[in-house]
Amino acid sequence: MSEAVMTLEPQSAARPSTDVWSRHGGRYRARAILLLCLNVLLFSGVCCFAYWLRTGVFLAPWQEGYWSVLFLTFRFTGEAHVTLASFLLGPMRVSDVPGLIPILGLLVAGMVTIPVVVAILYRLTSSLPFVAVVAFLAVMPWLAITLLGCCVLATYRRFRQRSPFMSAMIALLPVVLYFVLASRGTEAQVGDLLDPLDKIRFLAPWAIAIVSGALLVALVLGIARVVNYRPGAIAPVLTLMFCLPAVLFEFQVGRDELHYRLIEQGNRGFFADRLEDWAALDASADLYRLAEQEWFSTPEPRPRFDEVLERVKLQWSLLGPERERQDVEGFLAIEGSVLLEHQVAFARQCDEFLRYYPDSRYAPNVLFLKASAWCKRVDLREFRRGNWIRFYDDFPHPASAFEWRRLLVNFPDSGLSDVARLRLAQLEIRRCHIGAARELLDDLLSAAPRTLHEEDGGGAATTPWRAFLQRRPASQGLIVNLKHIRLEARRLGDLIEHNNDPTVGYAPLCGDDRPEAGLRFGLLQLDPHGAGYMSQVQAIKDAYPDSLWTDNLDLELARVESDPDTRIERFTAFLGKHAGKSGDAEPEARFLLGAALQQANRLPEAAAEFDTLLRLFPDSPWAAEAKPLMSSPVPFSQEPAVP
Repeated sequence: MSEAVMTLEPQSAARPSTDVWSRHGGRYRARAILLLCLNVLLFSGVCCFAYWLRTGVFLAPWQEGYWSVLFLTFRFTGEAHVTLASFLLGPMRVSDVPGLIPILGLLVAGMVTIPVVVAILYRLTSSLPFVAVVAFLAVMPWLAITLLGCCVLATYRRFRQRSPFMSAMIALLPVVLYFVLASRGTEAQVGDLLDPLDKIRFLAPWAIAIVSGALLVALVLGIARVVNYRPGAIAPVLTLMFCLPAVLFEFQVGRDELHYRLIEQGNRGFFADRLEDWAALDASADLYRLAEQEWFSTPEPRPRFDEVLERVKLQWSLLGPERERQDVEGFLAIEGSVLLEHQVAFARQCDEFLRYYPDSRYAPNVLFLKASAWCKRVDLREFRRGNWIRFYDDFPHPASAFEWRRLLVNFPDSGLSDVARLRLAQLEIRRCHIGAARELLDDLLSAAPRTLHEEDGGGAATTPWRAFLQRRPASQGLIVNLKHIRLEARRLGDLIEHNNDPTVGYAPLCGDDRPEAGLRFGLLQLDPHGAGYMSQVQAIKDAYPDSLWTDNLDLELARVESDPDTRIERFTAFLGKHAGKSGDAEPEARFLLGAALQQANRLPEAAAEFDTLLRLFPDSPWAAEAKPLMSSPVPFSQEPAVP
């Protein structure tokens, strides 16, 4: 018996190690546990960085409403909030920032391979903290569930191979399937908007993740075998996988890219149009439930849940659960509404960006978004007409003047400076500073027409590789029609140039502050979207009869009509009264009549009206607008130039 024991002991001592726990002894166990904890910390940093790329928040539990978002993400009903496609679609899209492709590939490779390698080297129970980190710190629970299956597969005896590398490759097959589904889901969400290069950009991170994941597994297992499965093989590789994507992001993309995209996403999400049947809502409706429904109905990339909740609160505050739908006039004043709270918070966010990234290529965009946000108002007429919660910003708020001035002074060559010139000119006219307004309009119109992306140097790439890596222009996400801006500036300039009445001057346009004046407000001091606008315009017309402004005021009364047939009648009556006379509003009236006829599908009459406009007023800006419409059935858009 003793001989048998003596012969077994050398065989046991000579048995090769297969994982970290194969070695006995207190110092090995203590070192293994210590390094495992270090690996969990490093892996937590990788997952926190992944979450930061999606939200701008490094530690997920710090975010307000974290548990609510996590609960909604875990739900089996509705669409999952976070998938691998979320990295590619927002807030930074790889089609806009191709430099993200290797960063995301390496990051995802580290997230999906490290738990499997830990399961092989430390056994299944040791990989559970890593899976939990993916679920709770990266807030990707469905990926965590997939990784849990991979870890079980890697440690299941029937699937274990003699080579640990082959075991890891077999275990990672569910993740590869997850990559395939994610790439298909990404293409389905962006649809036909993808050009061929974009398709490659959206597939490239998964290819990089698969290749670099295999190399990562080989490197870790190779180091483990060299050190005879002593603890410490994972930590150096994890450190590399944490530092390399962070360094690449800092130098190839930049933090300003992420923070600007978050600003842009928050602005677009809060001010998005929304159709809501408030009459059907019960007085005891749960705001949280409404926000949840809207959140799930929004296609990816979705805004943060707390942003949707704030927007629902705004919509609720505008009408109120206990008010009748017809009580639109009872809307809360902007100064006391959630809208003002959002404007203040958004302005603070923009100021932070400008303080930390004053030289960013997105600085003019941020100034533009901040100024536009101060101008946002809810269109009450649209809400009355069809329950639309819709914002407009073509009637500038005085609070925006400082930001428009900053944009104009600091970035005079940007296409956005044209918008600043127009808005400042409108504000100057409302203050009766006609000379200052005329100077701004002359500067805008004297410059050659330009596109919004000229300042980005957005020319065509010289090689396919440069085209693949080319970052989209900084102003790509802004919806600004500079052609409409110039047209509105030309219209405003013509009003000033041709209507300096010898008796009343510009009083019908900018008001009259004199004590003896019967009417203190002017046309440009009135909000065209406000209640009672038509009656106020009529009051200006009655206060200044037989002035040079009569035709312009008549045209304004016809323009604000919402019914298409009524608009046609009003424009026709206007031309019957003012055509061929000394007024300056006839070209615009003929153009608007032609556009209204075209919208009503009365194409021969519209073509005749456009032809008359081109023949009588060939140098008018409205003639230039009419030329493309004569060969196209698409009507002229009356939407604001800057949504």
